Amino acid sequence: MQKSKLLRNLYKLLPKRCNVPQSRNYFISGYTGTSFIWQNVILKYPQNYLYSNRFMQTSTLKCWNCGSNRGAITDLTCDKCNVIQHPPSDGNYFKVFNIQEDFDIDQKWLTTRYRELQAILHPDKFSNKSDKEKSISADYSALVNRAYNTLQLPLKRAIHMLNLRGQNIDEDQKVTDPSFLMEIMELNEEISMPKVKSLIAKEGVTFNNAFVNSPICCPSRSTILTGKYMHNTYVYNNSLSGNCSSVNWQKNLEPYTFTTYLKNNGFYTFYAGKYLNEYGHKDCGGTQHVPFGYDWWLGLKGNSKYYNYTLSINGTAKEFTDEYLTDVMKTYALNFLNQKQMETSPFFMMLATPAAHAPFTPAPRHEKLFPDTKAVRTPSFNYSSSDKHWLVRLPPKFLPSDVTILNDMQKHRLQTLVAVDEIVEEVILKLKSMNVLNHTYIIFSSDNGFHIGQFVQPWDKRQPYETDIKVPLFIRGPNIKVNHVTELVVSFIDIAPTILSMAHLEVPSNMDGHSFLDHIQENGADYENNKEQIVLIEYFGEGNQNTVDKDCPWFYDENLSECAKENWCKCQDARNNTYTCIRRLSETVNFKFCEFRDDENFIEVYDLNNDPYELSNIYQSISSKEIENYKEVVNKLKKCSGESCYYL
Repeated sequence: MQKSKLLRNLYKLLPKRCNVPQSRNYFISGYTGTSFIWQNVILKYPQNYLYSNRFMQTSTLKCWNCGSNRGAITDLTCDKCNVIQHPPSDGNYFKVFNIQEDFDIDQKWLTTRYRELQAILHPDKFSNKSDKEKSISADYSALVNRAYNTLQLPLKRAIHMLNLRGQNIDEDQKVTDPSFLMEIMELNEEISMPKVKSLIAKEGVTFNNAFVNSPICCPSRSTILTGKYMHNTYVYNNSLSGNCSSVNWQKNLEPYTFTTYLKNNGFYTFYAGKYLNEYGHKDCGGTQHVPFGYDWWLGLKGNSKYYNYTLSINGTAKEFTDEYLTDVMKTYALNFLNQKQMETSPFFMMLATPAAHAPFTPAPRHEKLFPDTKAVRTPSFNYSSSDKHWLVRLPPKFLPSDVTILNDMQKHRLQTLVAVDEIVEEVILKLKSMNVLNHTYIIFSSDNGFHIGQFVQPWDKRQPYETDIKVPLFIRGPNIKVNHVTELVVSFIDIAPTILSMAHLEVPSNMDGHSFLDHIQENGADYENNKEQIVLIEYFGEGNQNTVDKDCPWFYDENLSECAKENWCKCQDARNNTYTCIRRLSETVNFKFCEFRDDENFIEVYDLNNDPYELSNIYQSISSKEIENYKEVVNKLKKCSGESCYYL
């Protein structure tokens, strides 16, 4: 999907910097449990509180009282007669505060300026003035209130910025313009993670086309660690029977993760947080099991939690009750970096926070943030379609009128990410104080996407749509391009090979992915627009009657799973939600082809250039020859291994 013209112009405003030559390699990986929002994240804009030339009045302004020339529309009073003047009348709230039209605003400065203006303009100050002055002061004071209430809230500020550019929309309105929707979704992310934007994205490369190879926790994490597709890790779901942290995984794949190669080549290694969903299970070594490749191991037992969890600390279980997990991880990470040897030894650190995964529990200090946040109303939000596969067509046909639970979920997800932003800032500041930041590669991403209300699916991942498979990815480091946005297509099979390349290690030939390091370095070939790039997406649907609420009409069906009363009995998975897809991208092509393994032999095809929200399955309108060509590519990729997977 292309960036909107507005974002491209805003990127041009950012300052360019010189890179520091590479000398040695250190790593820290930011790794959120579930994607905060599906789209890529915009850069934080530079602060500039000098009044922009585009706001200056080109025609001469006159004082309404004495007729003297006024300097600017933002002058509160006439220089000659000292009478209050009419406020700006074009609806631009940035003019009210005499600041440049930037998303990045110093909140403390804004509040101080608001109070200063109200101290001057409040109607009480004009009780002895003429009726016209009283009227102007009342209007001006009300305008200042409206402007402040808009600019102090990031989402409202973003909407206002876009309204000024002719893209008019309300927060509750369903969005139909793709470029505008991208603005809203990305700026929504900017609300909670400004440090990630300024300290990682702005200092490195932002990927517009980063995809997971399986939109579910354990298979995706296994791919990150091994550089292998799901059909080669044999990790099919989040259960032991699906090979998630099973004995088979521990014996046959865990010894060959990229972290093992790093440790075997002299890197001091650290891992904290969620590992694989079944880690710590009593049938697979419990928390005594420490995976190959780690000097410091702080693995979370089981799935995502924020309180009342157990960590395996180098093989010894330690229980935590009221200590927020993200904060605990931060403490251990800083302790690791405080070791004297860290200033001279190469090291690798992986921080796998649970945020923004369910149960979406924010730290107490963040519980009141973002009170007006709502789930983004994409064109596919509550969109009932008859051309989607069986699970999506399953009742109910529409969401209820009251979707407060979805709005709250979006808000709480953003709140959980503020603590992640804090850990990013503190770790980077620590690296800077150690004088190793300029020699450190930093990677930030997520193991899958997330949908909230799209195609009447209340919330989850597991689907082949962009909401679930497209994730944020930012990388900074020595000789990495600065403040750069790339259209390069990458997927998670490429992460492990790229990290090994950063460490100047050979990439094993049995890894399915390949390194993209050369493409993001200064003077590297960023992206060949005329070269087609293909990504394989795989998912193996699950049925689990234990996750089907007994009050739902399909309680009897063991082929379904994740059907709860709170999500209106809309099931989130099923055995026939098993599919293989390819994403095909080039300068002119943006296609998705999906084959489902079900009794309908269902196929979904989307032209994302013309239909970026995948509203219309065009399978019936493309030729049988095209269908066969796509099937041939799918069949090759879903059986590939190692170098035969290099399908670029």
